[in-house]
Amino acid sequence: MIAHSEEREMKVSRARFFTAVRKHPLPEQLRREQVDGLNVLLDVWERHYAHHDIRWLAYCLATAYHETAHTMQPIHERGARAYFRKYEPGTRIGRRLGNTRPGDGYRFRGRGFVQLTGRRNYELASRKLGLDLVDKPDLALEPNVAAHILFRGMIEGWFTGRKLGDYIRPGRQARYVAARRVVNGLDRARRIARYAEAFERALRKAMLPEPIAKAPPTKRMTERPGLAAALAAFFVAAANLAIAFWHEATRPAVLLAAGVLVAILMGWIIWRLWREGEEPVNA
Repeated sequence: MIAHSEEREMKVSRARFFTAVRKHPLPEQLRREQVDGLNVLLDVWERHYAHHDIRWLAYCLATAYHETAHTMQPIHERGARAYFRKYEPGTRIGRRLGNTRPGDGYRFRGRGFVQLTGRRNYELASRKLGLDLVDKPDLALEPNVAAHILFRGMIEGWFTGRKLGDYIRPGRQARYVAARRVVNGLDRARRIARYAEAFERALRKAMLPEPIAKAPPTKRMTERPGLAAALAAFFVAAANLAIAFWHEATRPAVLLAAGVLVAILMGWIIWRLWREGEEPVNA
């Protein structure tokens, strides 16, 4: 099963990205298929691989641009059926590709954003992605699957044993020309390097700052007066009032009325203190 990563450390403004790539390397009038293909690749990268070096993405896009004949869509390796006899079991290329059965040369011809080729590579991709690409090799033409093959294959070194991290490392200048060895020796290496430089410039112009995670709402702190403090305030006030009335009053009825008044007054004070304690300390 294709793994899902929670990493979302890089976001790309599509508007700024497409404005930049129209200048180079893509034509000003982008075809719908090119826009769709690039969106798939950016979406999959952001969702699963965004914690990696942005230059890795730039080189993957450059590779896809070259390997798909600029269509930015997963494609079959081109050629008539007879062309793929050179991949058949027993041939030098066929042995290297792990083809073991008659017809494997054509059955496991190149597919995808990067040309996944040969029984051995289809078996490897099947194990890595949890998909049956051996019985259903055309799954490698589905855009999302093809995107994972492109990214994981180049990051993990499926195709030649070389991987992106061998040539593009943090704190060092990207070796875009040499990075072609990740896929196919030095075939068209300088051309693809120029594409990678252009894609890197476009990506850097289009990168959005990572949004600050919105903290969950915090519970407002409240303060409630302690029972002891409330009782202390009650008795102090009651004592003061009682003394004042004792000096002024000569009849017990007056003292009783004063006591009731004190009780009512202090009850109201305690109620107000309690309500104030329920209000937010910091608004």
